Amino acid sequence: MFSPLIQSYFDNMLKKLVLFINVLVELIDLKCLVILNLQEYLSKEDVELFYEHCRSREVAVLTLQTRHKYDFKDEQLIIIDKDLCEIFANYDNL
Repeated sequence: MFSPLIQSYFDNMLKKLVLFINVLVELIDLKCLVILNLQEYLSKEDVELFYEHCRSREVAVLTLQTRHKYDFKDEQLIIIDKDLCEIFANYDNL
């Protein structure tokens, strides 16, 4: 609906994403965020810090990946292959 732009310089992508999340939570009361290929741009430690920040701000995160790069203990992973078959991994509630 709108695209807020934050004019600032950042040392890394994590700081920029954290500030962006904070702004969206304050402006539109963000509850869910969909991100494409997050693991391609951040290290595993930065991804963990990003998830922790989103959890503290009560923002659910859905990441769509073209490939699985890092393993996390609390992640719920669904793989959809080219035939649109769903494969569940690390999904404890099934």
